[in-house]
Amino acid sequence: MIGALATSLITILILPLLTNVLSHDLEAWVDDHPLLAWTITLALATLLATAAARVVQQPSRKAPPELTVSTTLDPLAMGVKPAVPGGPDTAPTMPTYVERDFDESLRWMVADGGFVCLRGPAAAGKTRSATEAIRRMCQGRRLFRPDGPAALLKLAGTANAVVWLDDLERFLGPGGLDTALLEHLCAPADVVVIATIRDAELAKLQHAAWIRDEGAPEVTDAGARLLTQLDPRRMIAVSAQLTDAERGRARSTLDDRVRGALDGEGGFGESLAAAPALLQRWSVGEGALFASGQAVISAAVDCRRAGYAAPVPFAVLDVLHRHYLPAPWRNRGDLPSLDAALEWASQPMMGASSCLIPLAGRRYLASDYLLDRTAAGAGPVGAQRVRAPVWAALSDVGDDHHLVTIGLAASQEQVYEVSERVWLRAAHHGNEWAMLLLGMLLVQLRRPDEAEEWLRRAVEGGCTPALGPLGYLFLLRGDTTEAERWMRQGATAGDVGSMSVLGLLLRRAGNDAEAERWLRKAADAGHPQAMVRLALLLAERGAVEEADQWAQRAVDAGHSAALTTLALLQQDPSQAEPRLRRAADAGRADAQALLATIYAERGELARAERVARGAAEAGDVMGMMVLHGLLAHRGATEEAEELLQEAARRGEPTAMTALGRRFAEDGDLAEAEAWLRRAADTQHAPAMMLLGALFLAAGRIDESREWFLHAKSSGARDAARILATHFPAGDGS
Repeated sequence: MIGALATSLITILILPLLTNVLSHDLEAWVDDHPLLAWTITLALATLLATAAARVVQQPSRKAPPELTVSTTLDPLAMGVKPAVPGGPDTAPTMPTYVERDFDESLRWMVADGGFVCLRGPAAAGKTRSATEAIRRMCQGRRLFRPDGPAALLKLAGTANAVVWLDDLERFLGPGGLDTALLEHLCAPADVVVIATIRDAELAKLQHAAWIRDEGAPEVTDAGARLLTQLDPRRMIAVSAQLTDAERGRARSTLDDRVRGALDGEGGFGESLAAAPALLQRWSVGEGALFASGQAVISAAVDCRRAGYAAPVPFAVLDVLHRHYLPAPWRNRGDLPSLDAALEWASQPMMGASSCLIPLAGRRYLASDYLLDRTAAGAGPVGAQRVRAPVWAALSDVGDDHHLVTIGLAASQEQVYEVSERVWLRAAHHGNEWAMLLLGMLLVQLRRPDEAEEWLRRAVEGGCTPALGPLGYLFLLRGDTTEAERWMRQGATAGDVGSMSVLGLLLRRAGNDAEAERWLRKAADAGHPQAMVRLALLLAERGAVEEADQWAQRAVDAGHSAALTTLALLQQDPSQAEPRLRRAADAGRADAQALLATIYAERGELARAERVARGAAEAGDVMGMMVLHGLLAHRGATEEAEELLQEAARRGEPTAMTALGRRFAEDGDLAEAEAWLRRAADTQHAPAMMLLGALFLAAGRIDESREWFLHAKSSGARDAARILATHFPAGDGS
């Protein structure tokens, strides 16, 4: 009985997983659930919203500001946060630098040239460590501090230079830093590109690099893919906490601020910059001035969360801060002026950092630290969505660049009406990225004719990443020939996402040889999903060792889903299990579901159910289906049925097909058709076959033929035979 259960689970779940790994991107485009469709379809673009929006102004095309590196290089000019002063009568100075354990390696990399990046949490000391390395190793070189992606283009080929990219995510938006540009920048042997990035931004980009790859051809993931291709040894981790050796060096300094920070709240760098005091000032207080100051900080933080990370104009804060006042204060006549509230919010804490950074033109920028803490759920707006007036106000002041990033942030919060409105405005101004994103949104909103218009206009405007999504649109219409034509154009133009999906389409057409060529090209370019697809192709033809190598490369590139594929390549469950455990530990609920099937196969049903329940509770539809099977096996039919329906509601094709079959058997043909259509819309061939059979039995011949043709193009083996038998006009050939 256990063997039969295991066989059933493997047949229903494991084997379709291999297909779904190949076809998941098609499903993501047409799934009704926004988290499985639009969010995945635009995951990278959405997750790059903060990064792209960090460009403070529309990128300048003037040459970046140039300095000459010397021993007097000012850390504040490099972006180091102000520190607490040494005492009431002490002139402001930088604290004594505490040598970090990684400094020797960092200095060697800076001297060697090329690219190096320091990563860590806000206020960990990344910028200070980089500044000290530049000051020590690059004296006499020209130092460039570009203000955005466009300014980088001016530096290609520049020799004897240091290119300083503080907050790397600012340079990774549409048209920003990618592999080719970085290679141009680093071509001269005497050039070093040194960057910093906060862990919160890096995690979003790395996550995006693989989740986006599971979806449609790439749109804006060149920057995220760049991060996956970097030598991990040149990504130096900067911890907020000092090691024992670093603490020893800190204690030996004569700087009281350094020694005091060792016992301060939070990390060492945070204490020096008084960062925890910022959160305290924003969160705790009383009285009219606190209420107004807190409100204006909240408004500025939400402007950054809404994709507008430029300094916010006084007039915008004047409008918005009123929406963040506590209810009892909103109609008070004795509130302090906005000038007073901004002065309070801009006051340095302990003589160091401030909640708002005042800039020229009466503009204000919220602190990085407060933005990160809000993303972690802390602070007055940490558990809240961006408020509606923010979207409206920013839409009116943003230029086309900001309209794109505001729309991306709105899509992250699933406020799609805002995304459509701002992208439509920018698209009418001729912005190709807005045309592309608008077209993709309209696909999700099931407005294909409008989507096609904007995607074609994006292509005509030279936006080659729109070629792949345009191909998807034709694929959704069932026109695989036209879909392949557009995908091939995208692949030929160098879009590696299109290469990967073209490989998928060619495999479905039985052309594995050409599919392998495109998949190898995309995989060699660092596309993790292409690596996974190539691994599966190689495994099917018996080249398991090479398949394993490509799956491992995908894992090394940050594609945690590849851990599941890597495990599946192991025919011995005892070898697969450790890798699935690694994937589960990395947060892969689908790996938990697969672990549950292994436990079920060897008779550990209680353990299997416990692990499957964890996957199901994490929202994994495969986990729901595994748990459904286990519960049905032990007779818990009511809960099993609830799980099946929940998986179907979340768009799991097997569940939707099972429900459709059940309704058909019960004679409820309308409900059966509804569920089967939803499943078929995800390119699920079994649902197409059932729809064809349902319509054939009902005498709806033309519709029946259409669905059997769809099933045939999706690889259903019996579709050609049925077409030849019931529709002998040559459609089964």
